[in-house]
Amino acid sequence: RTKAKTSYDPVCGKWGQVTLISKTKNDFPSRSGGATVSTSQEANGDGAVSTTETIDESTDPATGLSRQTTTKDGEPYTDWLIQRDISGKPVADALRFADGSFNEREVKPDGTTVEHKYWAPTKTHTYQTTDAHNRVLEVVNDSPGDYTKTTFRYDEAGRQTEIANYDRSGKLLRKGITEYQEDVNGNWIEQKESDWDVTLGNKPPKLGSVNRRTITYY
Repeated sequence: RTKAKTSYDPVCGKWGQVTLISKTKNDFPSRSGGATVSTSQEANGDGAVSTTETIDESTDPATGLSRQTTTKDGEPYTDWLIQRDISGKPVADALRFADGSFNEREVKPDGTTVEHKYWAPTKTHTYQTTDAHNRVLEVVNDSPGDYTKTTFRYDEAGRQTEIANYDRSGKLLRKGITEYQEDVNGNWIEQKESDWDVTLGNKPPKLGSVNRRTITYY
């Protein structure tokens, strides 16, 4: 049953009924066969109890692999496999859910990170590439009814200079361009933004806005 208790509300300055929505109990982790086992129980307002158990397997020094599995009420929920390098830093992992959804990630030797996510309920794949400076280079969303590909470019200062959208065939649909003019100290004093879309054809991008700033040095 949903239980209620009397409580004083300092905002309203009145006593009233507070309804219990849910209650969670976490047990201290325990060791079992070289793995750490954690359990928690959540009771909702009608008294139904759900139990979650998570098993963390320690990293295998020979392979660099570790694993974490989670069950809910005895049924598989998630399975997470992690690959670490010799320093212990994660370089790849794969998280899989019971419904078929998953998240996969890999760090390349040059520092680029490649991610692939799949959301089973909508059958949507998302691919993302990030450089060593954590700047997004490309994002692709692919589902049965929709597809978008977006790419990003940056200058040597790390400022975004272009964002472009493509269709499934690789045709460029639209592009936003940002240009900077710098002073002798490398700080920008003019920022020019332009836009191009497929309707312009071979015509140059349309100028959108120009921002200028004055920097005084002491």
